[in-house]
Amino acid sequence: VSVGKLTKLKELDLEKNDLTGQIPDLRNCSDLYELDLEGNALTGTIPDWLGTLPQLEILVLWNNQDISGTIPTALCEETGTVQVFVDCNDSN
Repeated sequence: VSVGKLTKLKELDLEKNDLTGQIPDLRNCSDLYELDLEGNALTGTIPDWLGTLPQLEILVLWNNQDISGTIPTALCEETGTVQVFVDCNDSN
């Protein structure tokens, strides 16, 4: 089963799991309130769909290999508090 198909998923902590590639597509996980991908080897841009997750409160992307781009505007416009941790990527 693909994690992105777990529509009732509320919290996903994959910290320090040696994940590579891009941030996994979780746009269908509309109940997700915490996504922790810290300490992996993820690359690519921060996807816009992260801003469409209505329950997202905590997003942790720091200490990855090379994540770039801007934080989706929708994350900053929500009425709830969203904590975003994205610094300290190991970009060369």
